[in-house]
Amino acid sequence: MTIALSLSDLKTNERGRIRLCRARGLMKQKLISMGLIPGVEVTVLRSAPLLDPIEIAVQNYQVALRRSEALLVEVDRI
Repeated sequence: MTIALSLSDLKTNERGRIRLCRARGLMKQKLISMGLIPGVEVTVLRSAPLLDPIEIAVQNYQVALRRSEALLVEVDRI
């Protein structure tokens, strides 16, 4: 059994598969519209010097997320 991590726990160049999105309401809609849905693979591309935001690759495009948003997305490291 793998330990669930949040998307913000992944380091640069690490990949993960989205397990679930714990956000609610408009934030959940925003994350889903960005393609952050269960089963999708993501790669952390880089992190800002002060750790916020992080840039990820998801479904053939790049997205910048605040760490607080990335904390709401559970992933399995792959």
